[in-house]
Amino acid sequence: MDLSHIELVPVGVAARFGITSSLPIQPQSIRAIITSPNGKQLPVNIEYVDGCVCEFIPLEVGPHIILIEHCGRPISTSPLVVKSYDSKKVLVTPVSSGSIGKPVQFIVDASNSGEGNLEIAVNAKGENIVTQVHPMGGAKFGVSFVPNENADHIVSITFNGQPVTGLTFKIIFDLFVILIKYFQITIYRQSIHSLCQSRDE
Repeated sequence: MDLSHIELVPVGVAARFGITSSLPIQPQSIRAIITSPNGKQLPVNIEYVDGCVCEFIPLEVGPHIILIEHCGRPISTSPLVVKSYDSKKVLVTPVSSGSIGKPVQFIVDASNSGEGNLEIAVNAKGENIVTQVHPMGGAKFGVSFVPNENADHIVSITFNGQPVTGLTFKIIFDLFVILIKYFQITIYRQSIHSLCQSRDE
């Protein structure tokens, strides 16, 4: 059973994994039991094509336990764990104002988003702006940068490669209003998993 490509899966998106064998897999011989973090079993669609392909849709953040049975007996690599995440649960505190030459600060909170990589970047006039990211514990990060000119500063935040959307705020530099928009530019990467581990220890 190969789950290497779905170790991390987004909530609400179908996840598929295959089961192969040196012998033909007979229809109806495979049973997949997938248990969500809240203890409920999820529906699983099984197709017998080139072995067997199972598909399910995670509905919440956290570890999902996968138990596979063949002819009523668990296979040797079962059970396995697949972790789901939700980039929509990444929160960002709005920035109210700022001045040229002075740090602009905001907080990114990924504590309810699951395990994954958080990427943060700031860009102005096509050039990367030096950005400081400070772990605050509990998968929260303080972010700061210093604007040196009156120009659009574009902030990019992604979680496991997915853009964090729905976050628009303004920064006022003196008498100028700079609208911050979000695009996908990667200059920083931090493992949420390692931070969560250190928090639990």
